[in-house]
Amino acid sequence: MNTQHETEGPECTQFYTITSHQDFAWTHSRAWHEERYIQVLRTVLDIMRRHPHYIFQLETKLQQLDPFLKWAGEHDAHLIDELKLRLGEGRLEVVCALSNPRISEVYPETIIRNMAMGRAYFKNLAPEYEQKVYNAVDLMPGCSQMPQICRLAGYSYYMFTRPQGRQVVFNWVGLDGSTIISSRNGYGISHDRAGITPACARLYRPPVERVMLGGDDSIPDEALAREARAWDGRKKKISTVTAYFEAVEKYRDKLSDAGPVLDSLSVFSTAGLQGVHNLYFRNNQIEDLLLLCESLELMTSGVSVGYDGDKIEGLWVDLLENTGHALLHVFAEDFEERSDLITRTQKKAREYAACLLNRLAEHAQWDNSTGRAVIVANRLGWKRSDVVRLDVPEGNYQIKDQSGRVVPCEYGDENKVRFMAGEVPSVGYKTFYLCPADHPPQIPTWADGSNSIENECYRIATDEQGSLLILDKKTHRTLGDSAKGGIGAVVFRSAFPPEAENGWVMLGPFGDAQRCRWDHRTTRSCNGAVRCVLETSGTIGRTEVHRSVCLQPGSRRIDFGITIHARDKTDGVYRFAMPCDFEGELTAGIPFGAEVRKEYEKELFREEFFVTGYKNGTYASRWTDYSSDEYGYTFICPHGAYTGYELDPDTRTLEFTLLRARSTNSTAGGVGTDYMYGLGIHTFRCAVVPHEGDWRQAAAYRDALEFHNPLMSHVATKACEHTDALSSLQSFISVSPENVVLSSARMVREGAWELRLYETAGKPVTAVIETAHVPSEVNITDFSGKTVGDAQYVELKHHQIHVPVGAWKIVTLRVVIG
Repeated sequence: MNTQHETEGPECTQFYTITSHQDFAWTHSRAWHEERYIQVLRTVLDIMRRHPHYIFQLETKLQQLDPFLKWAGEHDAHLIDELKLRLGEGRLEVVCALSNPRISEVYPETIIRNMAMGRAYFKNLAPEYEQKVYNAVDLMPGCSQMPQICRLAGYSYYMFTRPQGRQVVFNWVGLDGSTIISSRNGYGISHDRAGITPACARLYRPPVERVMLGGDDSIPDEALAREARAWDGRKKKISTVTAYFEAVEKYRDKLSDAGPVLDSLSVFSTAGLQGVHNLYFRNNQIEDLLLLCESLELMTSGVSVGYDGDKIEGLWVDLLENTGHALLHVFAEDFEERSDLITRTQKKAREYAACLLNRLAEHAQWDNSTGRAVIVANRLGWKRSDVVRLDVPEGNYQIKDQSGRVVPCEYGDENKVRFMAGEVPSVGYKTFYLCPADHPPQIPTWADGSNSIENECYRIATDEQGSLLILDKKTHRTLGDSAKGGIGAVVFRSAFPPEAENGWVMLGPFGDAQRCRWDHRTTRSCNGAVRCVLETSGTIGRTEVHRSVCLQPGSRRIDFGITIHARDKTDGVYRFAMPCDFEGELTAGIPFGAEVRKEYEKELFREEFFVTGYKNGTYASRWTDYSSDEYGYTFICPHGAYTGYELDPDTRTLEFTLLRARSTNSTAGGVGTDYMYGLGIHTFRCAVVPHEGDWRQAAAYRDALEFHNPLMSHVATKACEHTDALSSLQSFISVSPENVVLSSARMVREGAWELRLYETAGKPVTAVIETAHVPSEVNITDFSGKTVGDAQYVELKHHQIHVPVGAWKIVTLRVVIG
C-alpha cells in the first residue's frame, strides 16, 4: 500500500494513525453499519495478534463498540477480554466518548455527561487505560468554552476535523482563558489534502505530522502493518493520536494562540430541517427533564429508601444514543427507530419525574382540611413565579396558596387548569391547595375582531397589515419596526435545492423575504385570569400560518406560538423575524457562557464546503440578544433548537429559522424520512424579552432557562403520614449573585451532592450557595469527581458555601452533607 505523504522536510516526523470512521447510518442502513463495526473490530484484533506494533483508534461506545460487544458476547466471548487487553496496552486508543455529538447542536450538560460517562466506562473496562485526547471526529470545533470543558473532563489535547483543510495545530485560548493544544485534522488522507486559508497559513507548523489512514467505515488493511516493519521509527511510525500530540507539545512555546471563537457558523444549513420532528431538537428537550429528575432526587433524598443512580444514568445513556453526529441524515426506517427511542426516553423521564413529585407530595406537610395539596417544583437556582398547568378533572374548585389567598386560575387547552404559582423556591417546591368552590375556574372567552391585549408591562395591538405594535409602558417606546413587519413577523426565504446526489448539501444564500399576509378578519383576543392572548392567521403562498401572542400578569416576557402548515414541496426556510429600531450588538448564548457575534471574517475555521453562502448565519444555545447600552431584545428560541440565527446588519433584523422546506427527501446515498420535505403542521413556541440596558443587566440567560424549564406540578392523593415529613415550602439550594447559574444539582451517593455552577457574564465573583442541609465538606472537582481546586478557597458558613468563581468559569463542587 502507498503511504507516501507530503512532509515539511527531512526532519519531520510522521505519526500514522489508523481508524475506521463510524458514521452511524451514513450512506447505509444502521443494520449495515452494525455489521460493519463488528467486522472492523474483529479485523483489528486479528491484525494485532500478528503485529505487536499495530495501533487503532476507536471512536465511540454507543454507536461503534456496542454492536461488537453484543456480537462477541453471543459468539466469541474471549474477544471481549482481548479487546480489554489491547485497551490496557494502549494499542486500542479511544478518541471520543460514549458518543460523538455535534458540539454546537446539543445542550451543555449533554457535552459533559458524554465525556464524563465515557471516561468512566472505558476506565472500568480497562483500569490501566488513560485517555488524553478528545477528538470531535468529522465535526466543527464547537464553542469557545471547549478548552475549559475538555480540561475539566480530564483531556490534555483536543482535535476536530472540519472545515476540511491541511492540518494545523495551535493553542486554543478559550472564553475563560483556559488553553488546550488543539489540531484541525482529518480522519483520512483525503481530508488533509485540501487547501489552507491565509489565516491558518500564518500559524506555526511544527515538524510533526499526523497521517490519517482509514475513512468512513473502512476495513483496516494488514498490508500497512507489514510495511511498517521496515520503517525508520525516527521518521514515521504507526502511532496513537496521543503520541502525535505529545510530540507537538515539545514545540508548545512556538505554537500560535487562536480563539476564543473559531467558528460560529457550524452546520447552519440544518436549521429547521424536519421541523418539530428533528431528532436533535426533540432529544435536547430531554436534557432539561433529566436535570429536573436529578434535582427531584436530591429534594427527596431525605425521605427516600436508599439511592439508586442507575435509573437516571440509564436515561442519560438513552439520550446520548441519539446524539450521533450524522443522525439527521439517516434512512427513513432508521429515522423511525431513533424517533421512537426519543419518545420512549421522554416518556420514561416524565414518568420518573412524576414519581419523584409524588414522593415529595407524600412527605410534605399540608393541611388536609384546606383541600388537596398541589406541589409545585422548581429545578432552577433562583426563586421564580410562573404559570403552572395542572391536570385535574372538570369540577367546582379554586386554587389557594398557603396563606389561604385565592390564586387566579382558569381552564386552558387540553383540559388543563392554569394558575400563577408565585415565588416558588429555588431547587425546591411550594405547596398550593386545590379547594372546593361554588363554581368552576374561569373559562377565557374569545372576542372576535378584538386586536389588543395588555399587562402591567406592555400593550400589544395589530395594525391593518397584521404587524404587532408593542408599547413598552415603562419607557413609552414602541418596540420593533412595524414598517418591516414588526416583532413576530413570519417570513419565507427561498433556497437553492439540495444537490441531486448529496441531499445533505444545502447551500446559501437565501432569497428575499416574503412576509406572511395576515388576515385581519381572523384576529381575536382573550383576557383570562392568568394570561391574555392575541391571535391572527395568514398565508405565505399556499402555506397557512397562525400566530398567537401571550402575556402573563407582571411578566416582561412576550410568548409566541407559531404554527406553520406547509403544503408544497419547495426549497426555502420559514422564519420568525424581529426587526430592531436601533443600532446594537448581537450576543449569542453558548454552553456555559455567551459570545459576541461580529467580525465573522476573523474566525479561523468558519464555513465548510457544505455550509457556504450564509454570510451572517450563526448558532446559539437557547437565546440570542440584540442590545445597545440603553435597550435591547432577547430572543428565546424554541426549546431544543440549536441553530438558525441570522442578523442582517443593514436592516437590523434578526431572523430565526423555524422550518426548512425541501423539494426532495434524499439524503446521503439514499432516501430519508418524508419529514425532510418539511410538510405538514409544525408548532413552535418562542419568546421575546425587551429590556433596559444590555443583556448582562437584563440577565437574559435566566429568562431563557425559565422558558425552557416550566414549573412542574403534582396533586397529592393523600395527606402525609410520615414522621420524617418535609415542610410545605422548601428550598434545598439557592445560588447568588445572579450572574452565577446552577447548571445541575444531583446526588452522587448517599449524603453527597454534586453541584455545577458557571459564571455567565464575564465578571469574577464569590458565589454564595445556601443549602437546606449543613455541609460538612466541600471540594472543587473536575467532571469525574477528582479534586482539582484548593479547599482553602471554599469557605463554609453553617448553611452557606462561599466559593470564588472566575469570569466565565465552570465550577463543580462535591458536597458532603452532615
